[in-house]
Amino acid sequence: MSKSIPFLAIALPLLAAAGVNGVVVHGHGGCPHGAVPSMTAQRACSAVCGTRHMRRLCLSTLLPHGHGQSAAPVTRYAAAAARAAMDAYAAAKHAMFRHGRAALPAAERKAYAGCVRGYESSRLSMGRLAGDLAALEIMEMGNSSCEDARKKEGEVRQDYRGGLRGMDACWRSVMKLGIEMGNAYSYPAAASEVWERNLGDRNRTLLAALLCSLLVA
Repeated sequence: MSKSIPFLAIALPLLAAAGVNGVVVHGHGGCPHGAVPSMTAQRACSAVCGTRHMRRLCLSTLLPHGHGQSAAPVTRYAAAAARAAMDAYAAAKHAMFRHGRAALPAAERKAYAGCVRGYESSRLSMGRLAGDLAALEIMEMGNSSCEDARKKEGEVRQDYRGGLRGMDACWRSVMKLGIEMGNAYSYPAAASEVWERNLGDRNRTLLAALLCSLLVA
């Protein structure tokens, strides 16, 4: 049986590519990372989304929240994506708690527990991300130093990577359940629902990270 590729092994190269191919920003005082770029939602989505599916997800996430034809700081787009991911996490955790309380075999209960922990980790990371993005925008308006901007950008990078790791933890839990059942793709119906939710939520988390790549490499 071929080995499945971990989510992070795919996500991190995508982020690196987005950082290279995205918008080049020249900050104040010669600091290359000291300015927050502004652009339309359509341009931001086109810059970071390499597939039609991700671009549709990006536009459906940003446009309903008033991010239309006018340009806005990309921090606002990334924060909107982070909040959308947190809303999805809440719905997914509710479903997993419902399944986890049922009379299930120990392996299935363990898989759901691993997913719940992963989702909670992602929720905390995305919450920090939204706050750090808002702080970064305020720092830009206040003409902060390069050192302060780089420090905050480092925190943003840690935040979105934490969100990706939490999603990966859930994915691994469900994959392990399938392997223990003898087939990595033979899940009980409840686990299949968790798998489908996690797939969509991984994409939502990746979208927030990709939009952050317009700020940090």
